[in-house]
Amino acid sequence: MKRFFNASPIILALVALAVAALLYPHSTRVTKGKERIVLWVPGAVSDSMKLVAEIFEKRNPEYEVEIGTATVRDATGDPTRFLLGVAGNVPPDLIYFDRFAIVEWASRGAFTDLQGYVAGDKIIKDGICEENFIPPAWNECKYDGVLYAIPNSCDTRALYYDKDALIRAGYAYREKDPEVISGKHKAGEARPPATWEELCRKLVDSEAKIERNGNITISSEGTDLTTSGAKTGDVVAVISATSHGRIFRARIAEITGKNTFTLDLEKEQSANLKGVPDYCTGNCRIKIFDQDSYIVKLTRFDSATGTIRKAGFIPFFGNSWLYMYGWLNGGEFMSDDGRKCTLNDPKIVEALQFLTDMYDSLGGIENALIFQNSNPTNMLDLFLDGSIVMKIDGDWFMPTISAFKPNMSFGLCPAPIPESRLKAGKKSCGWLGGWAYAIPSTAKKKDASWKLMRWLCSMEANRMVSEYEDSVSKSKGQIYFPRMHPDVRYTDYLMKEYIDKSPAISDDLKNAYSVYMALLPDSRFRPVTPVGQKLWNEHVRAAENAIAHVMPPQESLDYGNEQ
Repeated sequence: MKRFFNASPIILALVALAVAALLYPHSTRVTKGKERIVLWVPGAVSDSMKLVAEIFEKRNPEYEVEIGTATVRDATGDPTRFLLGVAGNVPPDLIYFDRFAIVEWASRGAFTDLQGYVAGDKIIKDGICEENFIPPAWNECKYDGVLYAIPNSCDTRALYYDKDALIRAGYAYREKDPEVISGKHKAGEARPPATWEELCRKLVDSEAKIERNGNITISSEGTDLTTSGAKTGDVVAVISATSHGRIFRARIAEITGKNTFTLDLEKEQSANLKGVPDYCTGNCRIKIFDQDSYIVKLTRFDSATGTIRKAGFIPFFGNSWLYMYGWLNGGEFMSDDGRKCTLNDPKIVEALQFLTDMYDSLGGIENALIFQNSNPTNMLDLFLDGSIVMKIDGDWFMPTISAFKPNMSFGLCPAPIPESRLKAGKKSCGWLGGWAYAIPSTAKKKDASWKLMRWLCSMEANRMVSEYEDSVSKSKGQIYFPRMHPDVRYTDYLMKEYIDKSPAISDDLKNAYSVYMALLPDSRFRPVTPVGQKLWNEHVRAAENAIAHVMPPQESLDYGNEQ
């Protein structure tokens, strides 16, 4: 036993490769005279995938397609099994996977350069052509200028909002608004926030002395409540100096001087509250938020418990992450060549500060999480049941609305951006992700794999998939709601055939589909870099530390950048 553990790294590597070969999903059927192409896909193989694979086999009788998967807990985050297969010359011939992971593995030599194949397809009628794909999806498949994958799915993110809730709160277009004058919107329609300041406007960020009876004296020099615009009814977040993440949220009862005011200890508070909690008395940091901000005005609190009953907006509810907010502020997380981390870019720091402020306006991350977990059965999304008024989420949420609340009155728009960027003529953006086909570098049947890939990415095969899924939905009495696609021709086809022509799909859903389509070409994507997964992990950790007040945004991002 001792001798085994002293074995050389080469022997241990050979043992690992042997284990990988044994675990490889070998074919259960090998037809004589046929060339077998092994395709790995995530999770269970869909019936539509089986269908197009069978049609490929019928049209190309010299091939048979075996579809399997890498059975691991987190295939994107842990590519060990796949990479061992590549290193041991026993990889699948073709893999369908998250583009984010493919380009990272390509930096390790795991995938084949496909540029020669694409060049050869220029003379083929149904060949793969870059011009047919939206640039972000195509460019996400490239590392160091080399193409390693072909995209065959995509998604992007935008802001969903409950129209009725906004109108009830007074957020509606007026006759004099530019959007109404231009004819883009009608007076009386719900008006979502266009800027960060509309969503959450911070008026004061200062050190202060807090007394248990609610008297507050601002100690930071130069802070004047009068000039800041603070007024009775604005929200105050008192951030504990002794307990990380502990926040006491209240309203201003009365402004008693240019740097003094009192807190309302009854409105939006627990019925048992006797005064400011001990952990938020003494010298603490305070933030004051404009009561007319969307996030403040749309949030409601339980009169008995003081907890959130209805949220206007929760930054990380849905699918956004710090990436989204960083890009909305014009920040970059990595240099163009993917070799220098810029996680602590000043614009990313500003974005994380804004995220932290939004959570503070709700009473802190703990308060928000208690509310998010208040639906123990998880039977319905909190946006669908009206508990959350707005959220940033992906286009994949549209089929959920169609299935569970098809007549919901909702709107979709690009996520808000800082006011300064809007005035400078900058536009919002989406965040694009998706999957792609790639050929491992040590695959034995690359030409055959490319032929299969060309078919799977073709208009004909994709149409077959949508027709099959549409027929299955109809057989169940359900509405087929297709996802968007990186091939612009196919997305246009889906829009015309299954969205515009369907009387069962609401106008709100059709409008949302159009908004997402408009966002696709200019959507951002995660940095193409050899350290993509590590950057993701550090960006998540930095955000969590900041919004929980474990570290200030700058310090948290500096630490992540160093890692």
